Amino acid sequence: MQPFLLAICDGDEIFLNRLADYLHLRKAVPFRVQLFSNTSRLREAIRKSPAHLLLISETLYEPSLQKLCTHLLLLKITTSPPLEHLDYIPKFQSVDKTISQILTYYETKTGTLPYPKKQDDTVLIGIYSPVKRCLQTSFALLLGQLLSQKAKVLYLNFETFSGFSNCFKKETADLSDLLYFLKHDPDKFIFKLSGMVQSMNGLHIIPAALSFIDLASIPSKQWETLLQEIKNSCQYEYIVLDLSDYIQGLFELLRMCQKVYTITREEGISQAKIRQYEKVLTELSFSDVLEKTITCRFPEFQNLPQNLENLPYSDMAAYIKQYILEDFHELI
Repeated sequence: MQPFLLAICDGDEIFLNRLADYLHLRKAVPFRVQLFSNTSRLREAIRKSPAHLLLISETLYEPSLQKLCTHLLLLKITTSPPLEHLDYIPKFQSVDKTISQILTYYETKTGTLPYPKKQDDTVLIGIYSPVKRCLQTSFALLLGQLLSQKAKVLYLNFETFSGFSNCFKKETADLSDLLYFLKHDPDKFIFKLSGMVQSMNGLHIIPAALSFIDLASIPSKQWETLLQEIKNSCQYEYIVLDLSDYIQGLFELLRMCQKVYTITREEGISQAKIRQYEKVLTELSFSDVLEKTITCRFPEFQNLPQNLENLPYSDMAAYIKQYILEDFHELI
């Protein structure tokens, strides 16, 4: 079976370049996409490999193109009625919304997803420490950005006060919104996820809920279902979980992870917290979490960048590679 092919044709090369940058940086769709600036090249390409869906500017539309694709969707520019009563979406809107509407259109028309919905080999990476102010979130974001240079990575933040609402220029959706869509509109969950993520150096991010009270009230089974659905979407090779004490089922989530990183400090109280954490894991029959845990000790880094996007270029980046190189040598 040929992989799903989305062909996009528009004479506006600025628009096409912006779309290409989006698809490259965010790796937003798990199927093939081809971009064309004129119908001649479009015809030549899709005669050899027919498109499952053609998204084309209304200024370039020709009726004969319908024979070269399974479904056709217009990019609407004017306010006049669409040609031949064709389905359309507005051209002048955010790229996030454009991608989301394309996916929703295809699912509505066919009743299927444009890619196989099956569990893949997504690796869950858990990052948790009972020691506070130990650079846990900086480490998690840095790890995610480094892996995103060659892989598709999603970062989920479970902190009580993550501060992410101030990191992005526009209002962001968060974990609470994602859980809402999973519960009330599960068939559209994958489309909602694609439209909600923010991007940082190619790393996809869903921030923590605005209120930690929302996080604390969610049962552990709901977190497990959420992660399973994200894995089933086949969109990501890695999911980085920046975990906190306030969520139910913390140990169960750590058990789901293939890799766990715990950060500690040299001073006495930090070591005492780590020993207590390890003792509790053992007594509650979660010693398997300890077996896959890598313990990290970081020095006091000078001049860490305030802009989180600059973390991959900091002294911290060079230092932590010693902890992750063995597991991710093909990506780092």
